[in-house]
Amino acid sequence: MARVIAGRSLGRRYGRYALMLALLVSLPACSSVARVSGQGGIHTSNSSIGKFYAADLPLSAIPGTLIRSEPLSYGISASAAKVPFGNGYRILYVSQNSNGVAVLCGGMLFVPNLPTSAPRPVVAWAHPVIGPNNGAPSRSATPLASMEPWLSEMMRRGWVVVATDYSGVGSNDQQWLNGAAEARDVVNSVLAARAFRNSKAGSSWAAWGYSYGGHAALWSGELAGSLAGNTGELHLVGVATVAPVAELVPLENAYGGSLAASLLAETPPPLPPNVPVFIAQGTADHTVIPSTTALLEDQWCRAGSTITVLWMPKVTHRGAVAAASQTAVNWLADRFKGQLARRTCNTSPPVKPARAP
Repeated sequence: MARVIAGRSLGRRYGRYALMLALLVSLPACSSVARVSGQGGIHTSNSSIGKFYAADLPLSAIPGTLIRSEPLSYGISASAAKVPFGNGYRILYVSQNSNGVAVLCGGMLFVPNLPTSAPRPVVAWAHPVIGPNNGAPSRSATPLASMEPWLSEMMRRGWVVVATDYSGVGSNDQQWLNGAAEARDVVNSVLAARAFRNSKAGSSWAAWGYSYGGHAALWSGELAGSLAGNTGELHLVGVATVAPVAELVPLENAYGGSLAASLLAETPPPLPPNVPVFIAQGTADHTVIPSTTALLEDQWCRAGSTITVLWMPKVTHRGAVAAASQTAVNWLADRFKGQLARRTCNTSPPVKPARAP
């Protein structure tokens, strides 16, 4: 029952959880973001971009199928789409909702200019809530707004980066705080990246998320093996997050919400030891309350997870990605090299953990 409530569509979710209202207003908006209308297309003031998303599901809607792509610069200014050390593309691919039903999903793909004959590592970015209308980054006039400074560094290192919009984002079709839906969008975006001509995207990949996207990244770590790993096509090397929306019950309680218990089923469980996780958290974050991340650290350490936590003194929610980017990228590089991750469980967090639900 809890999962059904936590997976309700966006139109019913606005205002239902105090946590979601906080996330909607906590981050700067991407300008000129269009809103999706569902599987068949979007509503947008830019007709050239809107036509790209106007599609029907193919009869054989295999998850991860790349429907189409186009340069990210189409329909927006070239400067807004410029990617140092790489090229950006807008993509449309097949994903699934939480029940495994095929849906269309938009996103972005970034391919480095660095020549290589070897398969490239893949990083799947899970974005935060974008502005008060919960916009889709690939449909934005400023699509890279939440992706620097780390995107250019990943391009410089020769990694492929794929960024899902989440299916149904900005519409009544999105399933809010639904780990199964989010994980499918992330994992299927990696499959779509591998299908992109000349991407040379390999099978090794990592999930990377911020804020709301941290919830998606952590659930991707939990579910990736059952979604794609059983085919042998993908190998998840780790999960990296910044200020993840993870301990949902204490977060909702902190915002004075009255339905915290219904979020328990969507709280990411501790990841198994073979899926290392990196978490960066600012101590001055008033959106993702630091005590909730301290609770996660305590519980996951007790469960035996291979967890590395970076506590950043005086860092706010908006400043967290910039502050953590270089450390996170270095951590991911070590995972792609096959190096063992270290646990930071012998160091106490600088804040008292929230009360467990």
